[in-house]
Amino acid sequence: MAVLVFLALFLSFTSYSSGQYCLCKPGSQAPDPYKKVIDYACGNGANCGPIQQNGPCYQPNNIQGICSYAANS
Repeated sequence: MAVLVFLALFLSFTSYSSGQYCLCKPGSQAPDPYKKVIDYACGNGANCGPIQQNGPCYQPNNIQGICSYAANS
């Protein structure tokens, strides 16, 4: 019986998930497209506290990473 419970738990943790994660496209030299996504997401209810200045995920030299975080919040 314990083996069946373990197997059921294992399958529930490893089964297929339809979750998606968005990434802002790399390659843009200008930060404007990234800033537009950040402003849109943060202005429409995304939890952007961690990517604000002095936040735990704030990296001023990684605008693409900040953009991806905002798009998925």
